[in-house]
Amino acid sequence: MSKPTQIIIAENWEYMQMVPNVSGIGSTLASDCPLPIWMTPNTDCGLTTAQIAEKDIPDGVKYEIIDADKYDEYLHVGIGSTALLLTAAITNYDFDTKVSTYDMVKVKKLAHRKRRNRRYSEFAPHDDTVSKAIPGSATDAAEVSRVGIRTTYASMQTEIDNASTVDEIYAILQKYPSRPKPPEARGSGYNTEPIS
Repeated sequence: MSKPTQIIIAENWEYMQMVPNVSGIGSTLASDCPLPIWMTPNTDCGLTTAQIAEKDIPDGVKYEIIDADKYDEYLHVGIGSTALLLTAAITNYDFDTKVSTYDMVKVKKLAHRKRRNRRYSEFAPHDDTVSKAIPGSATDAAEVSRVGIRTTYASMQTEIDNASTVDEIYAILQKYPSRPKPPEARGSGYNTEPIS
């Protein structure tokens, strides 16, 4: 298959749609995110990208065709960095205006989860040192570092609690960027539960 030069961006027609469960016992949510979906067409099928879109996208669903090399730009400008960071809190996305609507309660819950996970990433190496309590080790320095980390993330918590807009929350999350996962961190130390 040759590499496609175009991709199809479409309204998420499966958003909040119930689909039959294959076992026949119940139904499940098709998609819980209203952001657009993208499709990479098979360029070897003999159809143009526009013909593929007409064939595969349901009637009434809005779509656009963009150059494949513009996809990252579409994500960060068309959808926006805020929406990409706070996807779980989006309740609606307007395909024409490229504007997301957010549930502020969920935005704050998501921001607090990110805060706790960032704090854990910083705590993990110091927690490891303190838990081993090796005589002559850097336990005192680790304790001092932990106090600074607590202070930083207490400030972040206050800022999140006092924020009243999505843009303020986004700015706070940028001010306190995520940290790489240190080798001492355990997966169980991170909260990955869905935001409800």
